[in-house]
Amino acid sequence: FSLYQIYIVSFLITVITASKPVIMKWNTKTVLSRNVSYPFSCATVSGTPPFRYEWHKNGVSITQTSRILIQNFDSFSTLTLTKIVSDDSGEYSCRIHNLDGYDTTVTSLIVQGLFL
Repeated sequence: FSLYQIYIVSFLITVITASKPVIMKWNTKTVLSRNVSYPFSCATVSGTPPFRYEWHKNGVSITQTSRILIQNFDSFSTLTLTKIVSDDSGEYSCRIHNLDGYDTTVTSLIVQGLFL
């Protein structure tokens, strides 16, 4: 006669579901005065990192210059325009990508001159 021992092994299975990013949406119109600085912030509300950020003006990719600063972080990105001029007016968009998709937010920037 033999004695059998039964071992119960439990497993914890964690299922991680990936999801596309969701952006905090901007107002459809932004009105600013000339010669000020303004930071656009593009923030992820949800989604699975890592994220990649793209900035566009009128559909054209924006690159950093002496007046344009782009900073990317884990869950948000900022585009800062300094000494804004009339030519900065246009449609600005931020797109956040991850492996599961993307989301975009858009605003129309209107730069007003000084009226005396």
